[in-house]
This record gives sequence, C-alpha cells and structure tokens, in this order.
Amino acid sequence: MLDVKDNEKEALKAYLEELRSEYYEWYDREKNRNRKWWRSLNFLIIGSSVITTILAALQTSEISFIKSNLINIQIILILVPLAGTAASTVLMQTKTLELYKLREKGREEMQFLIDEGRRQFAACKNDADFTKVHNFLLSEVRKIEQSQARFC
Repeated sequence: MLDVKDNEKEALKAYLEELRSEYYEWYDREKNRNRKWWRSLNFLIIGSSVITTILAALQTSEISFIKSNLINIQIILILVPLAGTAASTVLMQTKTLELYKLREKGREEMQFLIDEGRRQFAACKNDADFTKVHNFLLSEVRKIEQSQARFC
C-alpha cells in the first residue's frame, strides 16, 4: 500500500474519499435527523390541536359513552394540549428547522466541494497541482465548518 504522505495524488484521492464517506455522510445524516424531529414534533402539535377540538366539542354530547367517561375526557383535554405545547417549545428552543436547513446547506456545499475536487483532480498534471487542489479543499472545508459552527 502506498504511503499517502509521500504521494500527493494518493493523498488527494484519500481526502476526496474522506470528504464523501465522513463529512458528506455526517451532514446528510444530521439533516435527516433534524428533518425527522421537525416533522414528528409538528405532527404532534397539529394532532394535539385537532384532538383537543374534537374532545372539547364532544364534552357536551349526549352520547352515553361520552357521558360515562367525561372525567377521562377532561383529563385528556388537559394532557393533549400540554403535549402540543411541549412539542412546540422543544421546536422553538432547539431551532430544529433552522438546524435542518443549516445541515442541508452544509451537505450541498460538501457535495459541491467533492464534485469540484474531482473535477480539479482530473485536471492535475503534477504533484504541485495535486497539492494546490488539496490545500484548496482543506481551506473550503474549514470555511464550511466555521459557518456551521457560528449557528451553535
């Protein structure tokens, strides 16, 4: 196996693979995780509103099942909006939507860098060219990471 320290071409090739397998995958995974949280919590918020409205309307119903379980309905009428409010608070405090958008932006930028790195890799003619592309990628990844860290 070649030692990448002594071979600029192999070092750049290894770095491009690292960008794809580690950096890009991390941004994609984090984007998906935040999107799932955002969707789930929004579903809970909307669902709790609908359930609360229905149960509030049923409170005055003459249906025997409702009359016999009125105390349970009243307890649910307290707990369901509480769950919706908690979900809303979590969304607001964790800025889940903003994090989702930020990680998606990072994923897109990383994909562009990988594509650009491959394009420049193909145009390299000597070790100096490979080093120049490698340094360019290192610099751009640092910029992406700094812009992502500013949010936190």
